Amino acid sequence: MAGGFIYNGKDFADYGLCVAEGVKLPGGYSRPLQLKSLPAANYVLISRGMSHPVMLEFPCRISGATHEIMMNNLDAIKSALGAPTYPVPLYYFYEDRYHNAMWDGQELELTPNGPVHTCLSVDTIVRFVAQPNMIYNVLQGASMNINYDPVTFHIPPVGVADGNTYAPVRWLYTNEDEAEIAEGAFQIFNYTTGRMITFAGAIPSGYTLRIDRPNMTALLGTGEDIEQYVDVTEQIQGDEDWCAVLGGVQNRIDVIGMPDGLVSYQYRGRFA
Repeated sequence: MAGGFIYNGKDFADYGLCVAEGVKLPGGYSRPLQLKSLPAANYVLISRGMSHPVMLEFPCRISGATHEIMMNNLDAIKSALGAPTYPVPLYYFYEDRYHNAMWDGQELELTPNGPVHTCLSVDTIVRFVAQPNMIYNVLQGASMNINYDPVTFHIPPVGVADGNTYAPVRWLYTNEDEAEIAEGAFQIFNYTTGRMITFAGAIPSGYTLRIDRPNMTALLGTGEDIEQYVDVTEQIQGDEDWCAVLGGVQNRIDVIGMPDGLVSYQYRGRFA
């Protein structure tokens, strides 16, 4: 990603694109961020308005060893920008952090650096729109065995950058005990945030409770075929964020009511 950005899985530096100095976003409170692999003079300003789309504006230079190669690079860039029909990951700051964004669809305005038909580079501005105003980590997670009740485990810090916020978690709890967990007996408590949720239903032996906060669903069932699971979303009670983890610190999680089982979790850190 040296000098460029990655959009929809494609590194635009491979197309001869280099981000210039002065990458800015209009409006709102802004703060500078150094682009990874670029000199400190290069910076991005991010609009911090929480309810408005983030407008990312990249002044770029597109070049090639010959004019023909430069034109081929330009065609490849236009094709790659126009391919997604919905927001996709855009990396430009950290290699493990991204915006969900889309190219704004506007025709690139090109300024040749030399004669139009022989120049080896052109300057332009590439713009993306991201909604909501949030940067995300790549997917992180782990799993562990539960062999006593209650049990405590820790989720490592969700990044350390300024502006960390709560990260929604996808929890999977499998009851491996021979006995059914009674209605209302299973609870998850985030000791770090002081928030708790209770599952009002029962969890039969061998069943998995999938608490998916990013999609606001809870499912109960067995096996890998999620289509066979039963929707139990209405039986999740308590914290409306379903024990989201707090960014920047280690989170202590207490599991109550499951003496023998397996817990897995996944999350994407969020940076406001």
